[in-house]
Amino acid sequence: MGDQYRRKAERARDSIAKLQTEKGRLATKIAGLQRQLNTASQAASRTKSVSTMQSKLREAERKSKEIASTEGKIADVEKKIGAENKKLS
Repeated sequence: MGDQYRRKAERARDSIAKLQTEKGRLATKIAGLQRQLNTASQAASRTKSVSTMQSKLREAERKSKEIASTEGKIADVEKKIGAENKKLS
């Protein structure tokens, strides 16, 4: 019985470690997307061309949506981490 519990706890800890890594990867992705969003917004404000401005604003909107989606994925990962932590207690 003790070995089963130990193996179960070890699997849960391994799973938590993988999920933490995934969360870090997603956070890094958000940082990159935020930079791209800022760059597109700044380019839109600098340009005098209407079509370029519209293009850059659409790009900024796409990046904003991608950030929101990635934040949702982080929330899912955090939920999974919570479930794994619950298994340990």
